[in-house]
Parts: sequence; C-alpha cells; structure tokens
Amino acid sequence: MAFTLFLFGGEAAAQARENAASPKGGTREAATWGDPAYPDIDYSIPFARDLHRAGASFFGWWGLFDDNSGSTESHDLLAVNFSSNRDPEDPNAAVLLAICSGGNLYLGYFPRQLSPEAAPGATASEANSTGEVADDAPKDVFQWVAENEKRAGVVVTFQIDDFPSKGSVWYKTHNGNGVILKDRFAEDIILRIEAAETMRITLTEGHRDISSTFRVVGGDAALKPVVELCSPTGTGAAPAQ
Repeated sequence: MAFTLFLFGGEAAAQARENAASPKGGTREAATWGDPAYPDIDYSIPFARDLHRAGASFFGWWGLFDDNSGSTESHDLLAVNFSSNRDPEDPNAAVLLAICSGGNLYLGYFPRQLSPEAAPGATASEANSTGEVADDAPKDVFQWVAENEKRAGVVVTFQIDDFPSKGSVWYKTHNGNGVILKDRFAEDIILRIEAAETMRITLTEGHRDISSTFRVVGGDAALKPVVELCSPTGTGAAPAQ
C-alpha cells in the first residue's frame, strides 16, 4: 500500500502540480484510468492522478485501494473521496475516507482548514533529551489507523442529499488534522452514503464552522466492499434515512 495520509502540504502540492503537467508544453496528459461510467469527472486533476499512481481503482468520485496479502486477517481496504480536493492550493480542500483495517471500520473527514495541533515531544526539527528526532514522516494509512484510538470528541453535523441534517460525536486524530468514527457508528453513515449523490459535513473549531460538500456518486461500488469486509454488525444493510 503506497498511499499515505500525507494529504495536504507544500511539498505534496508542488509535486501534484508537477504531476498534472506533461514535460512538453505544460499540457495535461489524458487520464485513461478513470471510471468510464462517469465521463464528466476529470480524473486528470492532481489528487486523482496521485491516487492512480499509488494504485487506486476509480468508482465515480472514489479511489479504492485493496491491500490484500492473501489472508483475511491482513486484508485492508481504503476508499478515498477526492471531490473536494480538486485544487492542490485550495484552502478549503478536504478528503473523506472509508477504511477497513484490522477488522475495524472507520470513516474519516480531513479538511485542510482543521489546523493540526502541535504533537507532544520533539518535532522533525527539534531533538528530544536523548538526541533523537521525532518521526513525522507520512505513515501508511493502515499504520495511521492503528495509532488513532478515541481522542477528544467533536460534534459533527452531516447532511446526505436532501435528507434532514444529523449530528454525531466524532473523534479528533492524535494530531488534530481530522476527525474519525469507528465501527457501527461509521457503518451507519457509510451505508447511507452508498446510494447518495452528495454529503455535506460541518464541524466547529473554536468560533468558526468548517464545512465541506462531497459528491459521493460511485459509493455503491467503492464503499460496499469496505463495509462487507469490516461490517461490525455483520449485516451491511442500509438504514432508513
């Protein structure tokens, strides 16, 4: 699994812009890897191109990674929605993730506006008392999941299509750059997304609201295998909206 959760950052953005242009004249290379069922989606955008290069298969606005080493215990899946991350310099960019890892199901929301908190201890430029430097290199997505158990609770409001908005408590990641749900709470929302077209997510940080709208078409194909592999209820049946 080559894809990591280094979703935003100057170096990644610069590389994405470089990847988006061909060596000759700066014209975009035609994207031949997209989902033919959705010809209106531009799969040549930088983030989609990076997903493709990392090994994703595309279903609508989702890139699906399948990390299967041949055993049920180590079979992991990651679905990445890139509909709100079309410009590497957009300050409102965001990513929605559905993850099956270690038999657990996760749903994650990562808006660029959510400022990461300073991690305790040394940083990449500060040595600790033993002279060692903290490792803040991008982590494999499944390694990252294993390190993110419940943290501070955050109330998140979400609206799927035109159905009434709902609120639930999500949990901040250890460095504060995203919020996640786990197991049956994640499954409840993922199953609602499967047949939907749009999802709007809002959370409050301090005195400001952070919102993102995702186009989630293709979720029926991208999310179904994630839920089927890691369903905490064993049903995989979509709840009533």
